[in-house]
Amino acid sequence: MKTMHHVLAGETVGLITAHPDDHLIHAHSLEAARYAANGVHELIATQGRGSTLNYRRAEGFDVRGGQRSQEARAAAALLGIQSVRQLDARDGNLTTESASVVPATARWLIEREISLVLTLGGLTDHPDHSATTGIAQAAARAATEYTGQPIRIFAVHANGAGKYHTEATPDSMARAYQAAALHGSQFLLSQTVRPDWPIVPGGFSAHPDTAAGLGQYPILFDASYSEYGPVAPAGAPPEIALAASR
Repeated sequence: MKTMHHVLAGETVGLITAHPDDHLIHAHSLEAARYAANGVHELIATQGRGSTLNYRRAEGFDVRGGQRSQEARAAAALLGIQSVRQLDARDGNLTTESASVVPATARWLIEREISLVLTLGGLTDHPDHSATTGIAQAAARAATEYTGQPIRIFAVHANGAGKYHTEATPDSMARAYQAAALHGSQFLLSQTVRPDWPIVPGGFSAHPDTAAGLGQYPILFDASYSEYGPVAPAGAPPEIALAASR
């Protein structure tokens, strides 16, 4: 079996996510990266203003403002992510044509010297998730055009169909739910067990809607990835390569 632990070894990892809480989907691989990778950095394409699971119930949370971004940085630090860059592409309509998202991502790849990218593109539950691999590919071509260094791209799958796997461990599951608890404006998790809510790993109980939402992602089970690279220079549009160099 091919494991992501070996894939991540010695790499500077870039996480390209669509929304502020999407790093939770990679929690098991981020746990592996703590011991194998040469640092992890995250680029979040949107502010997450249009996708808040429990916004009607999360009284007291500024779910349409900047609170999700603040929560994202706290959760990222818990997950072992060294830095977070956040763009302001349109939430709910993320594509490679979103204004400046590809040039900005290319610049980030170059600045952080990213050698391997993890994306959400193998998921089909949300078009923004699916778009992250296309954005990574376009940006990686531009960055590689400029630096000459190929970038490997891996997309996570929800159904275990990928060739590369990361084992879910008690530590990675507990950390995933501890990080989820920091995303208060998106998820409702109780720090203590509530009898009327399902119990999730890490000593928390979750609102039934939250538990169902988290359950569709590789948090409770092993994650799997497919490789969409390495991306070599292939005539990236000159304006993108130029923007990447600035």
